[in-house]
Amino acid sequence: ATILPGGSGIADTDLMLYITANETAFCSGGTLAYAGPCAFDQYGRPIAGGINICQNFFDDDEWKLDVQTMLHEMTHITIMIDSLWDEFRNTTDGSIIPEEDVFNRTASVPYLKSPI
Repeated sequence: ATILPGGSGIADTDLMLYITANETAFCSGGTLAYAGPCAFDQYGRPIAGGINICQNFFDDDEWKLDVQTMLHEMTHITIMIDSLWDEFRNTTDGSIIPEEDVFNRTASVPYLKSPI
């Protein structure tokens, strides 16, 4: 791998997405794609993430399913990964919001809580 020196980043960009289409060990069964964050800012927020598209993604011509799949994968980068739930911050003072105020693990179907 080539490591490049840090720079000023990409102007007016909050999140950089890297998209690949490789058949990997994670592309088993009916998996269409998978994703996750790969770089974080000083507050623990994702600033870069990768989505890999599996061959199964290309096996149909239902464009709406393709859009849903990509939106779903983007949520894995921005919020739907449990390692991010203990890093939510209060916008008023920057304090970390306790995970139990962000995610309910005890419900029969766990869910993210809205701050409002």
